[in-house]
Amino acid sequence: MRLILHIFRKDAIHLLKEIAVMWALLAWLTQMDCWRSGYLPGSTEGWLNLLLPLTWSYLAAVCVLQDAVPGERQFWLALPAGRGTMFGAKALFAAVFIHAPYLISCAAVIAAHGFNPLMHLPRLLEKQMVLFAAVTLPALALASIARNAMQYLLLAIALAGTAVLVSGYSTNPFQNQWPPASDLRWVPVSLALALFAVAVLWMQYRDRRTQWSRGIGFAGVLGAVALYLWLPARSSASLEAAIHPLVVQGPITVRADQPEANRQAGFPPRSGVAVSIPIEIAGLNKGVAMYPQLDFEIAGPGIHFRVAGGAMRDAHVFAVMGRKQGDQYHLNVMMEPAAYKSAAHVPVTLKGHFAAVETNRVGGYSLSDSERAGLGRCTDSVTGDRLYREGGLRVVCESPHAIPRARLALTDTSTGRHWEAMLGEARGFVNYPTLTWLSPVNRSEAYFQLTSRDASQAGDWWLVPRTTLEHYKFEITVEHVTGTAVVGYELQEIELSRYLAKDSR
Repeated sequence: MRLILHIFRKDAIHLLKEIAVMWALLAWLTQMDCWRSGYLPGSTEGWLNLLLPLTWSYLAAVCVLQDAVPGERQFWLALPAGRGTMFGAKALFAAVFIHAPYLISCAAVIAAHGFNPLMHLPRLLEKQMVLFAAVTLPALALASIARNAMQYLLLAIALAGTAVLVSGYSTNPFQNQWPPASDLRWVPVSLALALFAVAVLWMQYRDRRTQWSRGIGFAGVLGAVALYLWLPARSSASLEAAIHPLVVQGPITVRADQPEANRQAGFPPRSGVAVSIPIEIAGLNKGVAMYPQLDFEIAGPGIHFRVAGGAMRDAHVFAVMGRKQGDQYHLNVMMEPAAYKSAAHVPVTLKGHFAAVETNRVGGYSLSDSERAGLGRCTDSVTGDRLYREGGLRVVCESPHAIPRARLALTDTSTGRHWEAMLGEARGFVNYPTLTWLSPVNRSEAYFQLTSRDASQAGDWWLVPRTTLEHYKFEITVEHVTGTAVVGYELQEIELSRYLAKDSR
């Protein structure tokens, strides 16, 4: 133990500048996370959630490289120490200068948002395990097979580039999340990488078999990539369907109906073209009311656009299953103008999968009852106007725990008119990473668009008059999932121009 502490002290003195830079970045991220009130981070916070893990990885690696494992001329090989002494010193360095500061940061963020850190110790430990499996352990293993910092950087850049290409990351506004928050393929991939990292560290610090360790590490990376590509993007919904299967009376069928006159899209188009296709779904129970789109594909003569698991690899289309109106649903597709022009007047085939989810609804909650409803702390606020768009009424829920699906009903108490929005439906299109995986606080948001003009027309059902702000109330209905099924469909001979929504005319 005395020798472990001696090596630890030596590394801390040599890497004091690197430690200071890392702590400064962590303090910066912690400050922004403490003050953030919405689900969408700023660009700086978004990029820091990528930069800080790279900084941690580099710090762990240079600590190992202070006493490189490959080679035969290291002075520490002649020390009268056990085989685990050197690794123990490096592990202690990572625990003190990486994991302990991150633990303090997570506790500070939880406390800043009004929660007691001691009451959420499991959440804090969960974040530590994720950091260990995803960053610290792979960095230690990769550094143990490198002779110097240059070799490590080359290997790390190659692995990071592979991860970016495999995940389909893009800065296109049609693709604003990386990786998709619901993509559970990262769970088995991370576990596989962690197991291979443990094997590499064991072989290196026990017998220093560098060639074998490099082979095992290379095989582990190839296996993890193959596992990610082999698993379907709809893995999350498939897992839910296996845990809580949806019981149906007969086969589920999906077919396209005739175009509707003056049909409004389920979302207002921004820079794209909106197509709204009436859908009839038979074979589902009446209580099934949630239809997340899992993947989507448009195929035709010389045409192929694909959306997979929320990460739009082509980034030309964006498809969602619309809300129920009577006994009918709508498949709403927003396309880039060039993509729509190429596919508008030729028969195409639309294929995809969606999740049919049955829920048990418990309602009657107000915003002040949000903690009792399992949503954490929910607050409402009015956002400012933008250059081409008026502000809105925003509801943000924050909790260290997972936030369940919930429906918010906004009621004008003077007129009785009401509007509904799902918590978590509000999504912003930005050109920077928005996955704040380092934050211990989960956030979800609902948004109601305000307007100063007359909103009494049938197509203005989604607009909320500003006069409603003088007398309104919220009612929350929480939806607990009781059954899930993954449904595939194929709609043939569809001419998209016949289904062009009124919003795009």
